Amino acid sequence: METIRERDIRKRLVRRWLKVPAQWLKYAASLLMVLSAANTIILKNTVIRLDTYTQESLAAAMDADSRLLGWVGAASIIDALAGLAVPLFAFLLAEGVLHTSSFRRYLARAAVTAVIGEFAYDFAMTGQFLDFSRQSPMLGTILCLVMLYFMGRVEKRQTVDRVILQILLALCGLFWALLLRAEYAIPMVLMSAVFYCLRSHRAAKLVLGLVCCLQYPLAPMSFIALAFYNGKREMKCPAMVFYVLYPVHLLVLGLIGHYCL
Repeated sequence: METIRERDIRKRLVRRWLKVPAQWLKYAASLLMVLSAANTIILKNTVIRLDTYTQESLAAAMDADSRLLGWVGAASIIDALAGLAVPLFAFLLAEGVLHTSSFRRYLARAAVTAVIGEFAYDFAMTGQFLDFSRQSPMLGTILCLVMLYFMGRVEKRQTVDRVILQILLALCGLFWALLLRAEYAIPMVLMSAVFYCLRSHRAAKLVLGLVCCLQYPLAPMSFIALAFYNGKREMKCPAMVFYVLYPVHLLVLGLIGHYCL
């Protein structure tokens, strides 16, 4: 049976070694973002050509072609892995709003990335630089930032008023997410609101955030990393790299998908 001394030693080791800084979360989220884009642009759109099948015809084609079955299986696995990024991005978004020295500069950088990234996203997905059928995830990020900004503006109100207003703001965010049809926008709105409003309640924040991402089968695994987040935001890699990465990786994958393959 574990003694009190052994338990104290174990807890100290856990606190010392199991610490996850913001840079690790950003690296993981960025890697998963690139993997997800490559899966959609290269594997689904180019190799499998998923848009040319109905559900019934795809099932029949997989029965007749084992190689196609393997590609579809690989795409499904990568889709599940990509879901790990959604809680990470929502958490980093809430942390960014809470700790940024200038929300205006933060929003401006994200807005410029969203505008450039929208053209890159449309090109990567459809081969055209402007397509209104669906919007890039970066637009959902801007929506979340605006929502969190106004949630912060009502922080000083009385508890009941603050809770009601923040719930209404979350509902407005969901409405615009549905209207704009930005990819991943709905879970991002829900989780970023939970992470921001319940930041002082660690257990409730993680539990409710977990409920908001149940549509992604592997996403709950991200909460293991979030549970050990140490609150440190110093970055060895310049923050601008992550903003540049978004449109660049889409353009590169789009060029590979549309012209090289």
